[in-house]
Amino acid sequence: MPEIKKEIVILNLLLILLSVGTLAFAAWSVISDQFRAGTDDLFLLFVCLLLALLFALSPLMWAYQSGLLRNPLKRKAVQEDKTTEKASVATR
Repeated sequence: MPEIKKEIVILNLLLILLSVGTLAFAAWSVISDQFRAGTDDLFLLFVCLLLALLFALSPLMWAYQSGLLRNPLKRKAVQEDKTTEKASVATR
């Protein structure tokens, strides 16, 4: 079992490295003097950004399921308790 966990960590690190690499290439293509915002340049930029998203998706989902990340859009439990309390008062 620890071997599988080690493989998952190595795979996720490799995917994060690829994601950072494609983001670095996209930034380099924009910062360099060759970027003219033409069709080819924008296509290359969008392909790099989509590849970065594709490579980062699996490690982000793994980190969320492992509890290393939390959902920033999820409301806190205190607010949920208040809404359930209001609902119970309304049903009385």
